[in-house]
Amino acid sequence: MELCNILRISINEFLAGEDIGAENVIEKSDSNLIQITKESKKKQKNLKTILAVVTVFAVIVSAILGTLFFHKLIQPKNYITAVDQTSTEMKTAELLSGTDGAYLFHYFTKDEFKTLTIYVSEYQSGTLISKSKVADLDYDGIDSPSRGVIAVVPDFESFKVKLIVADDYTKYSTDFPILGQ
Repeated sequence: MELCNILRISINEFLAGEDIGAENVIEKSDSNLIQITKESKKKQKNLKTILAVVTVFAVIVSAILGTLFFHKLIQPKNYITAVDQTSTEMKTAELLSGTDGAYLFHYFTKDEFKTLTIYVSEYQSGTLISKSKVADLDYDGIDSPSRGVIAVVPDFESFKVKLIVADDYTKYSTDFPILGQ
């Protein structure tokens, strides 16, 4: 408004960017108001579109981060999984073990530990019959591993099982009897 006073022009002339004669003031004023209204509506529409896009993006990012965080929370800390029967690793173990086959498992842990104890548990009809310690792997003085492999190789002719445990720091092998003679 001060700029218009200094230039000695009306606000309509300022908005139109030209001198407006007295006879055209009303028409030009109406035209300027209509143009300003259209531009304002267009800017509001653009702003709403940008706001909608930002909102959708924020929701998607929040959902992804929430899902990742949730899976991190519910992921087990210590677990064991069987190696896929069709994997090269499993096929190699079966070839080396002979006719009785082999069973490979990967174990994972997030906890630090000093000793890894392995038990053999016997179940009958879903009920635990016996549980006996087979091996203790001692990690005293070295870091405990975060993952490793356990191989179970039965020898049904000798009624025993070979247990092999390997990780980043150690390897261990022992035999124990099965199916009392």
